[in-house]
Amino acid sequence: MRCGFGDITDNWEREDEEQMRERTRFIAAVRREFANADELIRAASKNGGDPSASAIPDVLPVRTEKVLRMRKHTRSQKPYMHTHDFYELIYCRAGKCGQSFSDGARMELSAGEACLIPPAQAHSLDAAARGDVVLKAHIPAALFERLSPKRPSRATAYAVSEAFDRAFVRLVSECEASRPYAEYAREHLLGYALAELFRGAENDGGTAVRRALAEYLAEGGNSDLKGFAERLGYSAAYTAKLVRTSTGSSFSDNARARRFDRAARLLEETDMPVEAIAVECGYASAAGLYKLFAREGGCTPGEWRAKARKG
Repeated sequence: MRCGFGDITDNWEREDEEQMRERTRFIAAVRREFANADELIRAASKNGGDPSASAIPDVLPVRTEKVLRMRKHTRSQKPYMHTHDFYELIYCRAGKCGQSFSDGARMELSAGEACLIPPAQAHSLDAAARGDVVLKAHIPAALFERLSPKRPSRATAYAVSEAFDRAFVRLVSECEASRPYAEYAREHLLGYALAELFRGAENDGGTAVRRALAEYLAEGGNSDLKGFAERLGYSAAYTAKLVRTSTGSSFSDNARARRFDRAARLLEETDMPVEAIAVECGYASAAGLYKLFAREGGCTPGEWRAKARKG
């Protein structure tokens, strides 16, 4: 029986390609893998009979899993916006993996990076290219929350260690091969892989925290320590320590610097009124922006704009 890692991923490519070609198998897969399969199929009947998610723009597909399932992101899979009722752990082992989110955000993974996506967050993976090895673990919420020390509230990227890679590859084999005590081994390997993922994030010199913080602050609005802590899955006090250790500054100093950079760019590159820029940067009124520029720039927003345009 062929059950090596390369054999398994090659088989997944063939299975998906055959499934896409055979309508009966494809419909069966839709019913098996989507919680709202009936809705997708009904919508498909009004749209030429194609129940693929990419062909039904008015229905958000909801993927579902009852047991731990490992798959490869194959070249046959088309990009489509969807959500799911499980945690998805995506590991880019070779090549690249880009994805878009329903709020317009993007995340790019390179070889040696992974991301965790919680239930209900809508996203769409870019089409896979030849040479990409992007592995996906679909983890039922109850299983994840029993094994994981953290519960991220939205997609979070991580750099992975060799120990994580070994555990993840072994997990693929345990999920595909029929061995005694397989379920027991799967849970232990998954728990170990998650521990290595989070352990690496806390011991990578702060790279993962800095990246997550930059993504969080780039969203604008009312960015606060509590919201960032919820995203990471830590307490506010512990998150504050992580941010200071990783960046050398407090969360509030990082947030203030980000607001200043954003406001300065808008003043220099647009004709937006100061009041509108203040709102764009998360202030209730222009007064907050004037205080920010007095502290960080030693001038008013109008004076900053005038100096920038004089060259």
